[in-house]
Amino acid sequence: MIALAVWMGYTVSQSGHISLTTLSTNEALAAGNTVAVGCPLIVIPILVFLKPADFAWETWLTIKQDDNTEFDKKHGLEHVLSQEDATEAVLIEHQNNETILKRQFKIGAVACTVLILFFLVVFPMPLYGSKYIFSKRFFTGWIVVAFLWAFFAVYVIIVIPVWDGRQALGRLYRIMMGREAKPGDSSTYSHDEETPVSKVQFTVKEEEVRGAF
Repeated sequence: MIALAVWMGYTVSQSGHISLTTLSTNEALAAGNTVAVGCPLIVIPILVFLKPADFAWETWLTIKQDDNTEFDKKHGLEHVLSQEDATEAVLIEHQNNETILKRQFKIGAVACTVLILFFLVVFPMPLYGSKYIFSKRFFTGWIVVAFLWAFFAVYVIIVIPVWDGRQALGRLYRIMMGREAKPGDSSTYSHDEETPVSKVQFTVKEEEVRGAF
């Protein structure tokens, strides 16, 4: 909102009215973009100082895993992994994930800083300061690079996440279409059909028989 106000206010102060042409001037666009990038660096620390909201993120680590004792008793299964062991396993996984997230955060922060400096300072400012006028060849190259960058962004933002989650999306589609049972739902199995639970139960009973001899 602040960036929009500065963009339109600067346009009115320079041109006296707002139109597509006046909003598209280099000065108006530079004013709006500069405020949009720099304003959070000022506003966010002020808001955090005026109204802090401290939260102990370690609280998430104290949440214990739900045991399936009731489910196991109902289906004649043995409870293999205790609640404490399950929680410890989750904590180890959390530490590994946190290490990966910190590394990815550093990469993202560096990439974001480099891209912002390049596209808003290093590249456009010298062109504006030198009053450079695009030639036809330079403008063609500019458009080609812009389209390539857009296609690359679509690939990274849309295609890769869909491809990585293709199995989950496929399973979700099958569940929605009724082709696959929901997790924990045994109502879709018939009494004569051998379910995964009955297979595990049979294995447990077989081990008990072997142990008796």
